Amino acid sequence: MGKAIAIVLLLGWSLVVAVPGVWAQAATGRLAMTTEEPYVGGRGLITDTLTTGMFINPTSGILNNLQFTLQYCALIFHNPGPGKETIVGHGAIAGFGLLDWVEIGAAGLLVDTPGPDDNPKVGGPTVKVRLLKDRGGLPEIGVGGVFLFGDKAIEQNTVYVALSKGLRLSDGPFFRSVRGHIGFRQTWVEVGEDGSFGYVGGEVEVFRHTFVVAEVSNKSGGADKIPWAAGLQVRHPDGFGFTLAAVQTGGLANLAVYVGVGINFQ
Repeated sequence: MGKAIAIVLLLGWSLVVAVPGVWAQAATGRLAMTTEEPYVGGRGLITDTLTTGMFINPTSGILNNLQFTLQYCALIFHNPGPGKETIVGHGAIAGFGLLDWVEIGAAGLLVDTPGPDDNPKVGGPTVKVRLLKDRGGLPEIGVGGVFLFGDKAIEQNTVYVALSKGLRLSDGPFFRSVRGHIGFRQTWVEVGEDGSFGYVGGEVEVFRHTFVVAEVSNKSGGADKIPWAAGLQVRHPDGFGFTLAAVQTGGLANLAVYVGVGINFQ
């Protein structure tokens, strides 16, 4: 019951804050068709938590209005047991942008484990609301949730708030922009300990549409190591995305390899 109340309060608060801003834009004519370049905020690619963001944690940006995305990722790591078997977590998301301030979607996860046992899997809805755009001296702010139901071993519900601020450095091919991220996510699980994670991260566009991304968060939820990740994201404006990173989720004996692909449709 406590989880349900927290989720309802967070999403309800988000709508209360965001909707008046949308109506205000409509009243002043700013929702009309425009030839301005589409707004680009702090939106990354699929993460291990099945949101868009860095490699583990969500970021503040969302899809543009009427934009649709399909993305897939794999987290590959070795079981520290005698056989040192390889375990692969397969994740996928689908998202759709509404009214330029809210994104809805669905997510799914299947963990491919060695042996004859069934591979646990979960799935469910996602939502993400942008409360503020990155303009002037203000940061971009977004809140959201991922709600995964199925096999209790990996069932979880997550809500989060994320902020980001970007800076344009150049219009040339190298070192074009930087962006900082900060956020908090709360995860409730059916098996194990719930987690409360504060996190920070940053990205540098070292080459056109190619970003070096790194993040770190506190230990929580039974993790015995500091969660962190670092790697590359390719976010091409035509809609292609690619991720490659080294990831420590906090509970792994060794670093995991993280890879992801995706495509956006407008």
